[in-house]
Amino acid sequence: MRYREKENEQPTVLIPLKRFARDQWITEEDAVIKEKPLTLFLNDHEIVTIVCTPTAVEELILGFLYSEGIITAREQIKEIAINLQQEVVFVETTVPVERDRFLRRYLASCCGRTRPLFY
Repeated sequence: MRYREKENEQPTVLIPLKRFARDQWITEEDAVIKEKPLTLFLNDHEIVTIVCTPTAVEELILGFLYSEGIITAREQIKEIAINLQQEVVFVETTVPVERDRFLRRYLASCCGRTRPLFY
């Protein structure tokens, strides 16, 4: 069973700003990428909170699980439930995951780079 919440939210937001150009201040709007925290629960265990642009969330989560070596094939996913309103993703796999393998992590973007924080 798969539940995928629609991602019809725009990834950017317009914000007012002031720029200094040609010896004067100009007030205008510019697009800024939106980011939000998304907490991943794997087999009923919270393993990570990722700060991300809330688009292509299923692909982001599957890529994370694959790159961390948790899954090696898409068929190992039994269920994925994405709830962007509550900022959570629940994934059930056919692969048992060692609970002590992960500390709870928070992945935040920082000037275009990701920095993992452990707590």
